Amino acid sequence: MESQAHMIDDALSTPSIRVEPSTLRGEWGISIGEEELFLRVERRREKWRVRLYTLWEGIKPLTPWITIRNLEELWASETLRAVLIQECGEDEWWKVLGRVVDLLRREDASTSMEAEEERGVFNPESEVDSAARELLQDPNFLNYVQEVYEQGVEIDQYRFVLGEQDAKLLVYLLSLSAKTRWPQSLWVTGDSGYGKSNIIRVTLHLMPEGYAKVVSYFTPGALRHGRKNYSLLFIEEWRSGLEQDVRLLSGEDGGYRYEIAVRDPKTGEWTTQTGEIPAKSIFTTSAEGLPSPQLLRRCWLLSVDESEELTRVINTQKALYRAGEIKPVDPEFVKVLRRCVELLDPTLDVIIPYAPPLVDIAEWDRTRLGQFLDLISIIAWLFQYQRPRDKEGRIIALPIDLLTAIQIGWRTLRQSLLKLPERLRRVYEALPENSEGIGKTTKELSLELKISQSCVRTYLADLKTLGYAVSSEGRPKYYWKSAQVLNSAQSIIKQIKWQEIASLTEKALEKASPESVEFYRDHIWGSLYISPEIRHFLETHETGLFLKKEEKISEINLLKRN
Repeated sequence: MESQAHMIDDALSTPSIRVEPSTLRGEWGISIGEEELFLRVERRREKWRVRLYTLWEGIKPLTPWITIRNLEELWASETLRAVLIQECGEDEWWKVLGRVVDLLRREDASTSMEAEEERGVFNPESEVDSAARELLQDPNFLNYVQEVYEQGVEIDQYRFVLGEQDAKLLVYLLSLSAKTRWPQSLWVTGDSGYGKSNIIRVTLHLMPEGYAKVVSYFTPGALRHGRKNYSLLFIEEWRSGLEQDVRLLSGEDGGYRYEIAVRDPKTGEWTTQTGEIPAKSIFTTSAEGLPSPQLLRRCWLLSVDESEELTRVINTQKALYRAGEIKPVDPEFVKVLRRCVELLDPTLDVIIPYAPPLVDIAEWDRTRLGQFLDLISIIAWLFQYQRPRDKEGRIIALPIDLLTAIQIGWRTLRQSLLKLPERLRRVYEALPENSEGIGKTTKELSLELKISQSCVRTYLADLKTLGYAVSSEGRPKYYWKSAQVLNSAQSIIKQIKWQEIASLTEKALEKASPESVEFYRDHIWGSLYISPEIRHFLETHETGLFLKKEEKISEINLLKRN
């Protein structure tokens, strides 16, 4: 039989079963599995008391109260061990228990730190606060976030996001939106194995503890039990037919309600149960297709890059990490980023002085213009330490916030307006403009796009179903577009009347505080977005906004310790 010490060492392995801090009916503890088990925990002076409950068909205890003097004594509890083996399996129970011990040890350390603060002992968290406030006042904030994605972080494993520069920063901003007045939801589509969940996992790692709730599947049990105070719900995989089982509805507070059909075990009759989802934002992924039109209206639709070129670059970074040539971002810097989110005031509102002219820059539907304006607001809100306020305390969005929104969100917003995932959009954009000219066959599209004819046929069938393509009769079939493509980000940047945008912003500042106009004049008229040199740069670099930083995260010591 393995020694207890060896088992404790082995328990550092990450369990495949989810184990995280949680609350149940106001009592703190640890949730195990997809809201299946709950370990209630009490700390009484020098002792701990724990009790394990099952959440299936109500809340029922599986063990009596177990009292221990130190956390390692949990390994000696035959009662707890037997139940964990039964519930989690022989291969997982010790990993689960190891994770429980680790979480309780962190809670113990946190409690000790609070006691030290009361006694006047130096609290190192103040250095994190100082570094976070300094970072929030840096115009290059999003550059630092971008580098974290590329350098990678340690979560359950080494995770990073390369390429997709606009996409990863968009996911970051949409994640922040859950704390704002403009919560957004996200649907990531693409084939399995191409990093749909990875980009979200890295993003949520940069959010504060307890900010998001993660469930493998969207089930009634996962909704009814566990933590009730999370800001964002991440459903790892939106399975086919889910919307027939659980119906999502808009809540009065901007969040979500759900309806589920439940069969009474005694009568056999079906009834409808409703409930509230605390999260204002829902993130999910799917390899199966598009969401329903109702859900699609509330989501940003994002496709991951499935190109062979990016796959090779990703594999190269994985190999360099295994060779010890790449190190993840310092966990201390991750703490600073998390603290940044906590320091942002969720109650602040934003006004966009130049919103009216934006109505004419695209053929908006009734949803997407609102999403674009929301994105501008979220960006201005993120930079609340650097933006002016009006007399009512509202943040005034600057032209740079508009430019940032275009650079980060336009490609995805364009895709959402078309209601097409990236793979369909590629085929769509390869089609001729109208049915009067010569169309293209599946063979021609296959050769042009370097994808199989069978995939092209499938994509063309989807495009016809969605109303974005038409075909000729007979054989071979020729295909054309049947809808207008939105302009690219580059075209939009050239199309916008920046002189008008800047003038409207200056008028808003004059109304709010005449003395602030001169202070912010460089931000408004500084020519970053209207000078010929910068405009040329933006025209030739799709992601030109993200200029090279003078310093990299690895060279910045934000947490100097004496």
